[in-house]
Amino acid sequence: MGLDYLRYKYEGIVEKVHQVSYEKDQMIRMFQEAFGIGVDNQEGIDHPAFDFAILVEKRIGKLKEQTGTYESSHVDLEKFERTKDLLYMWDQEMTLCLKLLEEDMLERSEMTNLTNKENIPRNHNIKIRK
Repeated sequence: MGLDYLRYKYEGIVEKVHQVSYEKDQMIRMFQEAFGIGVDNQEGIDHPAFDFAILVEKRIGKLKEQTGTYESSHVDLEKFERTKDLLYMWDQEMTLCLKLLEEDMLERSEMTNLTNKENIPRNHNIKIRK
């Protein structure tokens, strides 16, 4: 029963991680389109090294190009801050999902080890009885 429960939890977490990853890719593409930022290599979005910081830095560069100065209008600054906050929250959610997945995989491994340890004495008892 415990193993089935862990398997159920694991599958749910894996599904959630896939959903979050898909949503992340979609959000990055939407931000790129909205900010007019292209990606040299579209595969870079799926690469684990792709960081939200890169997207934010590119947006700052784009704002500097558009305004020709380091200061932007109040509205642009508010939009940028809101976008930065959303990206941070989303990144934290993704990190949490990955940690949950790691913990679940560890629990599952421990449960498998315990199950295997319980099976070893039974097998020895069967051999002894013969």
